[in-house]
Amino acid sequence: MTSTLRRRSIDVLSEIIVSFVGLRIVDVGCGDGTLVRALTRLGAQAVGIECGDAVLERARATLPVGQEIYLQGEATLLPLENESVDVVVFFNSLHHVPLSHQPTALVEAARVLTPGGKVIVHEPLAEGPFFDLIRPVEDETAARCAAYQTIRTTQALRFEQELFYLNSVCLQSYEDLATRLISAESSRVSLVAKQESRLRADMQRLGELNADGAYIFDQPSRINIGVK
Repeated sequence: MTSTLRRRSIDVLSEIIVSFVGLRIVDVGCGDGTLVRALTRLGAQAVGIECGDAVLERARATLPVGQEIYLQGEATLLPLENESVDVVVFFNSLHHVPLSHQPTALVEAARVLTPGGKVIVHEPLAEGPFFDLIRPVEDETAARCAAYQTIRTTQALRFEQELFYLNSVCLQSYEDLATRLISAESSRVSLVAKQESRLRADMQRLGELNADGAYIFDQPSRINIGVK
């Protein structure tokens, strides 16, 4: 059952890991490095892996908060040594790996983990206000279900714990939403433009205004924790 409790993702991760100090953590599909920087602030030796040139450039161009580093690589071929990290995180990224390659991505995660290391797979569910908002442009129902099936059937790791919570997404404006959708996939420019009227109306219908005038959308999310 999906939790109705709103929480920050970093707080949920902090309860799972407890202490980040000195841990070698890899964020696979790190995007612009937001999570990598958050983990670094908490004392982790964080590494972000990203395959997209433009996104990786944004991550590297952002002012560092510590000794975090970013590497170009694929989830199916991580640029890391065997048993070299303590935690591997897939934050909203496993469902972006092609279905036929997802089992290999988890095998790779197991390869780079130290014995007893953890894999944390954070995935948005195909439901909730934020999913309904972006669905006309980005309907990932099948991809998200496929990623969960990969987690449930893998032999590379033991997934023994599953958590649910509401991860709230904050958007300042329609332009903020459009930028978010297009930055994830540049080929969506024309589709986002075509859907602008509907997206604007759905922001008003589905969003909850906070005290600062920003729109808040709940995104039910699941975390699966695997052990090597």
